[in-house]
Amino acid sequence: MTGAVQIVLAAYNSAGFIDQMLASIEAQDFTDWLLIVRDDASTDGTAEKLMEWQQRIGSRMRIIPNPDKKNLGITGNFTRLLEEVTSRYFMVADGDDVWHSDKIRLSLAAIREREAEIGPDRPVLIHTDMHLIGGRGELIAESAWRYADIYPRRNYPLIEMIFNNVVCGPTIVGNRHLLDLALPIPMEAGVEDWWLALVAAAFGEVEPLGRQTMDYRRHGNNMSELPRVTLLTHLQTFMKFTSMRWRLHELLGARLPIAQAFLLRYGSVMSARDRAAVEALVRLPASSWLPKRIAIVKHRLWFNSLTVNAAYFLLV
Repeated sequence: MTGAVQIVLAAYNSAGFIDQMLASIEAQDFTDWLLIVRDDASTDGTAEKLMEWQQRIGSRMRIIPNPDKKNLGITGNFTRLLEEVTSRYFMVADGDDVWHSDKIRLSLAAIREREAEIGPDRPVLIHTDMHLIGGRGELIAESAWRYADIYPRRNYPLIEMIFNNVVCGPTIVGNRHLLDLALPIPMEAGVEDWWLALVAAAFGEVEPLGRQTMDYRRHGNNMSELPRVTLLTHLQTFMKFTSMRWRLHELLGARLPIAQAFLLRYGSVMSARDRAAVEALVRLPASSWLPKRIAIVKHRLWFNSLTVNAAYFLLV
């Protein structure tokens, strides 16, 4: 079985939640899917649970063997899984979330509609909002976008995506053109969703679907957390950054490896505007005071927070 859409699930130490996650995939109202899973050398019984579920689901679930118990890390694990995808569409799953029963159907409808509008031969990535839940399943926020002060939009520019990744991996659906162009994902990407979003922003389209299609679970073992953003946190951030210049350099420095990797991979085929902006970002740390600020304004090298940007413009 190949499936109209193939779902890749990078599992790692998710034994406490994986049953609920897999049950939510099994309960989808769209049934033409294939689940491809690889356990990244878990130590908590996740691998054994996956074997039980493979027997239950049968041909709609395929486990990539890991006989040497090799830990590839989140980026390496997802790259290994995405290389196995053969379908026209792919989705990404984490082992500790819960999908709403219409997630696959809504996601496929959205990406097919967009392909019909712009043509079938361009990379497309659709991403959605989500509920935020706690370790016991309690609701933290109805909208993760509002909780984190994220306002995604269509045609998100590449340089903005480098500074502000608004895409959360488990919410995405992408097409074959995106996957062919994006693989392999370099280790500098840090997380797979950021790299996929950058490729789609540069060469195709990133489009938000303003629906909550899943419950994103926050708990102590998450690979990444979604911080709450309020007016108070903005003020606290500004006060903190005005006395902590090193933190601003850290924020900027975190974006340089993926920008450099993207420029190395795609520099010769990027648009002139995108290439100039990414090159300006890569040069920024070594630039003197005035050229640095000219580059920030000219190429829109901004974060998505006014308070962070104020401190960043003054101090970096």
